[in-house]
Amino acid sequence: MPKKAVIKKITPDNNNIFNNITLKYWDEEYITMGTGYVEIKDDIMTFIRDGLFTRLLSVRLSKGFLKRNGNSIDFTTQKGKYRLEFKEGIDKFIKTFSIYFCRSLERCLKVIY
Repeated sequence: MPKKAVIKKITPDNNNIFNNITLKYWDEEYITMGTGYVEIKDDIMTFIRDGLFTRLLSVRLSKGFLKRNGNSIDFTTQKGKYRLEFKEGIDKFIKTFSIYFCRSLERCLKVIY
């Protein structure tokens, strides 16, 4: 499967870096199905897993809690603020997510740019 986006690391707001958290691949097939595919190997991050990850991002996008910061996306959950730092593919990731999940693409693009 083609790699659409590669996340280098996920950083919580206390600046601890979880070493074993990787987005293995982000494929259009999974996005179309609305499930996503994220492998997380840290108990503290289990709230972002499989389909929960896409639902979380779609909710955060629509409510404006997700912001782009260069090659990173910052978002807030009940467990704190997190940053997804992309090694590559952030534009494709945002574009695909915006088109699929946002009721108003223009509104969502204003949120993340």
